Amino acid sequence: MAAGGYPLSRRGPGACHRPSGAQRDPAGESEARLRRGDLPRLAGVILFGSLLEPLLLMFGLSLTTASSGSLLLNLEGIATMAVAWLVFRENVDRRLLLGAVAIVLGAAVLSSTGTGLSLTAGGLLIAGACLCWGIDNNLSRKLSSANPVQIAMIKGLVAGTNNMVLAFRSRKWGVLERTAPTPAIPADTLA
Repeated sequence: MAAGGYPLSRRGPGACHRPSGAQRDPAGESEARLRRGDLPRLAGVILFGSLLEPLLLMFGLSLTTASSGSLLLNLEGIATMAVAWLVFRENVDRRLLLGAVAIVLGAAVLSSTGTGLSLTAGGLLIAGACLCWGIDNNLSRKLSSANPVQIAMIKGLVAGTNNMVLAFRSRKWGVLERTAPTPAIPADTLA
């Protein structure tokens, strides 16, 4: 119990924050701090997961249909597995490869128009965003021994700033067209 008779879990997320020193869990053990050797991985996480991925995803979604975009987002799992296997030399067995092929083939069949398969510029951008997510996921896993609160704070600050800049700049670039508001339906027509 904390001061005032309320358990810490009921006082809000900021109640457990310690501005100086390491974060402590209820058992009193401290989280590992980011080390100088973690900075290149953290820079990669920020570059791929907080800067490039939102940019590619925003442009990709603006250039493709909602159904194609949602199917293409399944490539994130495939990209994460491929980066882990090809770059970080993780073990991938036959079942994982068959599952990945099934996901890709299923998405291809479902997104087919009947006249053949085609990948638009929007689809390529979404695939690039999924690749960035895959790199981010793998680099984040390598940082898993460091303080997750500190990593999330840094990533969130950069991603939030980046997304705000993208939102304000998107109108200037013409990515997001301004839509007219939906007119109100008079109440007497509903009766």
